[in-house]
Amino acid sequence: MISLVDITPTNRDKCISLSVAPEQKNFVAANIDSLTEAKNEPGMHPIGISKDGELVGFAMYGYDSETNKSWIIRFMIDTYYQRKRFGTEALNMLIQLLSDKHAGSDIRLCVEPENVGGIKFYESFGFQSTGEKWGNEIIYELKSQNHI
Repeated sequence: MISLVDITPTNRDKCISLSVAPEQKNFVAANIDSLTEAKNEPGMHPIGISKDGELVGFAMYGYDSETNKSWIIRFMIDTYYQRKRFGTEALNMLIQLLSDKHAGSDIRLCVEPENVGGIKFYESFGFQSTGEKWGNEIIYELKSQNHI
């Protein structure tokens, strides 16, 4: 069973060791960089994605109260655990978590334009391009009425 878990001193090294496939490395920051970013930015919340107690992925989320938008800042499943529906289960759980924490908030995330697989994945949940960019990345949004 998939669950979202806190990153703790016990599982931090495992989290850092998780990695995406070589062809995906340009699409997501290394987990150690994300953990450092979260340490320096209090509004960012890192979480592990666990399958029966084994860390298989990582995510980080935040909330912008000025715009009433939740953000999925990072989302990755280790290359060994990809294509086993863990990402689908975890993203459903993360959307539900953000919906519960910030009812009525749209959820946003950024995707590299070359990340065709990621774009298809997020679109399958109802995320749509806003036409905006964050640097080189395209901003996708899931409207609050479309949350699971």
